[in-house]
Amino acid sequence: MKAWPGGVQPTTLQCWPRRSDGQVTRCRNQTAIVLEDTQDGWPGLCEGMVKVTDLQGEETCQMRCMMSPLCSVWSIETTSNPNGSPMCWNGMLGKNCYGGKGPVPVRAQRLQHGTYRVLMQTTGVQVLGLHNSFGGTVFKTWEEGAKHCKYECRSFLLCQFWQYSKTYGCFLEIPSEGTVGYPLTTSGPFRSVRLDSEAAADVVAGEMLQHNCVGDVSPLPTAMPTGNEVKLVVPGMGPTDVPATAAAGSWPWWVNYLIFLFVVLVFCVIVTAVWMGLEDRKKRRAREKNVRKAWDPSMGGQTVEQAGFLQNIHMPQMPQNWHMPNMQFPFQDQSYQSVPGYGDPSAHMQTHGGRIAGRRF
Repeated sequence: MKAWPGGVQPTTLQCWPRRSDGQVTRCRNQTAIVLEDTQDGWPGLCEGMVKVTDLQGEETCQMRCMMSPLCSVWSIETTSNPNGSPMCWNGMLGKNCYGGKGPVPVRAQRLQHGTYRVLMQTTGVQVLGLHNSFGGTVFKTWEEGAKHCKYECRSFLLCQFWQYSKTYGCFLEIPSEGTVGYPLTTSGPFRSVRLDSEAAADVVAGEMLQHNCVGDVSPLPTAMPTGNEVKLVVPGMGPTDVPATAAAGSWPWWVNYLIFLFVVLVFCVIVTAVWMGLEDRKKRRAREKNVRKAWDPSMGGQTVEQAGFLQNIHMPQMPQNWHMPNMQFPFQDQSYQSVPGYGDPSAHMQTHGGRIAGRRF
């Protein structure tokens, strides 16, 4: 195919990031753009939406859609629940949003995930296999209709082709409704493009798009708007309820500088504490070594002769002829009597059971 510089027509989502299992994943730069908003007059009466009942913690209906690359429309309404509590809806495309039979939303938005580029113009040709999204009478001018038709294709990750017909309105590539032949051909049994049909002559705008993730890292647009910015606040979500992802990207430069200084200070304190501990340990070991050296001759301490003063220390001794006057022991008393039944008194004189003149020991 000479129409493509590489000789091959790009495939669907060729430049979109994927997981290890082949499924699409969200852009790492977290790029998300609000294309249409009920606060700007968009009806948001989309059909083909799915009710979301498993929001976790502080997760909002808006955040669920922004974190899911295949979600292009989110909506909150209070009419489908009998008690009037808010219900969340997400949709891959959201069809017939301008006059559909979907619930009237309290707030709804159409999102674009990532970025895109235009590969070719399809004005004046009919791309076969596209599906009608809304009619040609929804908008007063075809220029306005073409703009919103392109919005729908930009928001739907599986849409490569969009065309706007003055008579029939917006046509999109919706794989669940029909497929566009690959590669694009104008003849043969697998023809996917017609150049000479009345429908081709009625196409006043159309493009082939390629979805990708190009650009700098940017926070998701969930913060309170200021000035002329598009209103992106979810009902019940105040300006202080900004998700952590958006808040982290909005820090002023001096906050990061203070964090850096704090980390450096903590590091210096830890290093100083370790150094002081090692120095104190070294001093204790030196003191212990000096004490051992003072008393150990093998380490250069005092010898036995130097410590001879210990030999001159004498304990007092009792005189050998010392005696206690007027003190008698039981076995020296002639009046000692043994306990009856013990036989010879001399055999019992050295025991504690003897008795002396009626005294008891």
